[in-house]
Amino acid sequence: RAAIATAMPQVGSDASASVGQGLGEYDFSGDTATAASNLEGFLYVIMNSIYQTALSFASQNVGARAYGRLRKITLLSVAVVTLLGLIGGSVMMLLRYPLLHIYSSSEEVIHYGAIRMSVILPTYFLCGIMDTMVGNLRGLGYSVMPMAVSIAGACGVRILWIYTVFQWHHDLQTLYLSYPISWAVTALAVLNSYMAGILYLMNPPVINCRRDQQKEGYFPYI
Repeated sequence: RAAIATAMPQVGSDASASVGQGLGEYDFSGDTATAASNLEGFLYVIMNSIYQTALSFASQNVGARAYGRLRKITLLSVAVVTLLGLIGGSVMMLLRYPLLHIYSSSEEVIHYGAIRMSVILPTYFLCGIMDTMVGNLRGLGYSVMPMAVSIAGACGVRILWIYTVFQWHHDLQTLYLSYPISWAVTALAVLNSYMAGILYLMNPPVINCRRDQQKEGYFPYI
């Protein structure tokens, strides 16, 4: 389940990239997507480390029944990943042309790679927030919920965008806008799921629990 939840954003990215190749007025070659996405990957690895940290700290404190620390873990992890995403995205945005030159000397590849980076990098912190909230939710003991939200958000929203908004405004920038839109929608959905998980954690159902389990604060995971 964790692997599926992690892979869903890439499935959505592949779907968007494949549609981009169908834009006849653009030479949307594989080099264009590879150069830009490789550079974005460096920033993603940095933000993904916060996701791993949030997952570890949240699960350890749930295991220790230190539920009061969960809110602080969530706020700190989201704040840190937002800061890293904004700083890293801004630096890479300013240096996008020399960075793209590392991967290709083709002016066309650099031009369209810069278009992609101009949309993705300023909003990439939203992807970090989305992943970090998934990590916090998984730390509570949930696996099906973040998987379902990731499928509906990171993949479903982009497909819906392609068949609606993109059909009305058929250009590359509109296509790339599906990325931050899907990140924001998924992050909000995961946040709502996380709040529901916290409420369930703090007020667990006591049916089907023995008295000693109720006294210890036992609750079944979903």
